[in-house]
Amino acid sequence: MKNLNIIIIIFIAFAAFAACDNKDDKIILSAEELIVQNGPWNIDHLELINVLNTGNPDFNEPIFLAEMNTNLIADGDIVRLTFNQNGTGGVTYINRITNVIEEEMSWTWEITTTNQLKTQREGHDPEIYNNVLVTETHLELIAFEDANLATNVTGDVKYICVPKSN
Repeated sequence: MKNLNIIIIIFIAFAAFAACDNKDDKIILSAEELIVQNGPWNIDHLELINVLNTGNPDFNEPIFLAEMNTNLIADGDIVRLTFNQNGTGGVTYINRITNVIEEEMSWTWEITTTNQLKTQREGHDPEIYNNVLVTETHLELIAFEDANLATNVTGDVKYICVPKSN
């Protein structure tokens, strides 16, 4: 009987020490915390999703997407999105060559659902971005839904953003 009691005491002590180890506990951040903490964000590239071609034999999705991304870089601007903890932020256009800010627009922002971002510039209607995904390494948001990509071709345009490199 003594041996059984000792075994039970050892087991309880082991379980208590194992339960106290919180080194492996991960802090889970909300989308709001991630978007603020890991920003500002630079638009890295665009993706097309939900493409619907209703009769345009000349439309080539990979070529179209490559041209869109080439134009994004060729325009010469880094597009930077900023989200501050107090619900303010903005978009900044920075010349890639001169590193000079060419345009800045301020906004207020909020994540209205688990995957919807709402921004609003003063004097403008709010902009809603659906299917927002934010992690420590990237921010994805659908910028244009059901956009006319070409004759008889529609689709959604998704921005893929990465944290600003220092």
